[in-house]
Amino acid sequence: KRLYNHEQDPFPHWKCAVLPCFAIALVTHIISGIGLPNFLFYGMGYHIRKDLWTFSICLESIAIIPQLITLRKYRLVENLTGKFVFFWGMYRFLYIFNWIYRSYYEPNYRHRYLVYTCGVIQTLLYADFFYQYSKYHTD
Repeated sequence: KRLYNHEQDPFPHWKCAVLPCFAIALVTHIISGIGLPNFLFYGMGYHIRKDLWTFSICLESIAIIPQLITLRKYRLVENLTGKFVFFWGMYRFLYIFNWIYRSYYEPNYRHRYLVYTCGVIQTLLYADFFYQYSKYHTD
């Protein structure tokens, strides 16, 4: 039995999520200025792993958008799904404190601004979900 309903999920995943995140990964690859010597030393595998990691960080940050669209459209969130998303958002919110703590107390901590940016975007999207979810349950 298939539970996924294509009619209730009109979000253009490839056009509005996958391709932009892939483009961001490529742009950050170009901007990072790895250079030819590092490419020759590390080989293609280094770049593929790094680019896929960047792509996954970007995609993870916006993965909640189809759920938000469905919530706004149908005003229906199952209790278990709502609690799962709530705790996933709390995890992301607390992860920001982890970054702050590590930057102050961990020697040689490497700042990853793309991760910070995507984490904050994801937390803000979850905050929107929390707002919609609480509004739905108070009505």
